[in-house]
Amino acid sequence: MTTLSERLKEIIRERKLSQESLAEKAGVSQTTIHKLLSGKALESRKISKIAEVLGVNTDWLAIGKGDKFYENYQGNNADNNLKIINWCPVIEESKWKELPQYTKAFFENLLNKSSSGKLTHDHIEVLQNMVNVLSK
Repeated sequence: MTTLSERLKEIIRERKLSQESLAEKAGVSQTTIHKLLSGKALESRKISKIAEVLGVNTDWLAIGKGDKFYENYQGNNADNNLKIINWCPVIEESKWKELPQYTKAFFENLLNKSSSGKLTHDHIEVLQNMVNVLSK
């Protein structure tokens, strides 16, 4: 991937987000996202917030340098959970209550890994897929 536009398109497609939902979660206008995707804008002051919402390395998104994903999320527990859950759709409480206990335990175990800084990109993908299924 050589351009910000290409990298942004790739990660939006992977995260199954619309321009509108990314803009809302990142606190930017949809016009900003559209300009970045179309290549009309080559940078944004909000690129770090967009990268955070998407769960990717800011340098990778902005300039194509470094790893796409951080190996582990580090920091305090609240920040870790926010980074992971921020880009996930909301799970309805009724759907959560219907889940088997082992599924809930698996999901909670992954969130606990985030608290200890041991959550990898593979864990995040599992979480995202679970949440996507539960939010439909």
